[in-house]
Amino acid sequence: MQTIKMRSKNQTELLSEIRSLTQYGRIVPYDFCGDTKLFINDARLTNWMLSNTEKRANAFTPVIEKVTGQGLLTNRDLELWKNRRLTIQRLLAPSNIAQYEKRLIQRTQLVYKDWNQGQRVGMKEVVNDLTLDNLASAVIGGDFGDFRNNIKTTLALMVESMDDAVSKIVNEEKLEKLDHFVSLLESYVATISEQKSESPSEKEYIIDALLRAKKTSKKEFVDPWVRDEIITLMMAGFDTTSFLIGIAIFHVSQNQEIKDRLTAEVREAEKNPQNSFIESTPYLRMITSEALRMYPSAPFIGRFAHESKEIDGFVIEKDTDMMMSPWVTQMDEEYFPDPFVFNPERFSPDNRENIVKGSYFPFSMGPRICPGNHFAMQEAAIAIGLICAHVDFEYELEQPKIDCPVTLRFADPLFAKVAKIE
Repeated sequence: MQTIKMRSKNQTELLSEIRSLTQYGRIVPYDFCGDTKLFINDARLTNWMLSNTEKRANAFTPVIEKVTGQGLLTNRDLELWKNRRLTIQRLLAPSNIAQYEKRLIQRTQLVYKDWNQGQRVGMKEVVNDLTLDNLASAVIGGDFGDFRNNIKTTLALMVESMDDAVSKIVNEEKLEKLDHFVSLLESYVATISEQKSESPSEKEYIIDALLRAKKTSKKEFVDPWVRDEIITLMMAGFDTTSFLIGIAIFHVSQNQEIKDRLTAEVREAEKNPQNSFIESTPYLRMITSEALRMYPSAPFIGRFAHESKEIDGFVIEKDTDMMMSPWVTQMDEEYFPDPFVFNPERFSPDNRENIVKGSYFPFSMGPRICPGNHFAMQEAAIAIGLICAHVDFEYELEQPKIDCPVTLRFADPLFAKVAKIE
């Protein structure tokens, strides 16, 4: 089988080029920056691969470990990872995150109620700040305050350094700057942890639960367990969700029929604040799912085969380096007709049952599925629904500019005028 040489020199360029591999088939070897991988664009294979393969160190793992230590993103000790993941997963289960709903609603309302008609806003900054404030509500039960900017800078330096690593570029100055901001993060987390240990919250937030687990002295919860997982949540739960919120608001703003239906649903839900906002807005959840289909925050997912596997006559050898891409598969006409049309109806209760397993995986699948997926969906849906129902925007660009050093993000401020606010 021919190996296709990619022209891309970084992951943003690869984002534009990767869909071209589909012309060669659903299983295609390709060379990117000197590394050979096996591209998989087959729902059945993807379902098996993400459920039965393993995550190993790659070119940018040392950069992530520099920031998140041995948190869930990087930990490869299977026993430790499973026990830690189970703890985090329970904390972010739907039954637990329901307690944050009213706080997320209040934070979103503060954003748009502070705007004036005719005001020019940079939506990238708006959704970034809102997402960090929401994350702080769940993680520490408060605000990151002025430390928000340090978190933003750390993440930006981390993903840029990861992209450099994939492209085999070493920027010592950038890495030294990253080390500096990581040390600031560590000090911040240590201070918050000390305060929480001395004066526990009346309600148990994520950091409280981690500190309680640490007291058990089980090997999976010893230091730097709290440091690693809190910083992991900061890094993994910020940029990805803020991009989802921003891109969904943009698309709803471009389609009056979708916006009108959403507005009616949200206004009806607001009449009954005693009920769950999320459970009262099924069309909003469909919109959020469709935004994730077209714009999966993590467009490239790598795995290694831990054993040889034959599927439909094709043999994948043990240790094969594979890449699955929701950016490609979720835009495949075989699985999603008219894939470039923003159509929330794909995710109606009836239509969702017909989605081919392995064709939709914005949070990955299998054992390594994102443990924060429920919180991300809750947080994003509330922001999308409330902002779209109360504000009309006029965007300065016909299409947002997107880059992808690791995850999708806006490449410009995404300026818009507040045309109408209610």
